Amino acid sequence: MHWNRDNKIFNWPEDRFDFADIPHVVLAPGCFDLLHYSHIDYLQRASLLGDKLYVALNSDRSVSYAKPGRPFISQKWRARQLVALEVVTGVILFDEPTPVTLIEWVRPKIVVCGAEWIKENPLAVVAAENFGQVVYLPASEDNITTTELVRRLQSKPQEA
Repeated sequence: MHWNRDNKIFNWPEDRFDFADIPHVVLAPGCFDLLHYSHIDYLQRASLLGDKLYVALNSDRSVSYAKPGRPFISQKWRARQLVALEVVTGVILFDEPTPVTLIEWVRPKIVVCGAEWIKENPLAVVAAENFGQVVYLPASEDNITTTELVRRLQSKPQEA
């Protein structure tokens, strides 16, 4: 992969490595399109739950399965933004509609998720519970979703 930033961006299933030596891996799945404060807050809180935080990042194709017309930002740049965050150990790109097989490979101690992810990925929740636990991180008080952010941007009057 030509854009692997400091060996922190991995492409599942081509780039496999052993997680066995990391006792408390936390996995945070999601598309993280238009990275914003709520994403960063979520990842900061997730990082406190274990030794290493890996983001299971939906590839462009994977995002488009569930969200037609998305992502707005390519997987390359979404991955680069995420590994630039101090709390993120690495990013694992996956191309499937759900991260079930990725979870089975990583065998994380904890999979963190928000309410939307739990509803959209029941099989991934079951897979995660087989290897550890699913931790629901409720949205912070000033939470904003990417969908809401886009709606706000589109409703702003255009300046000349």
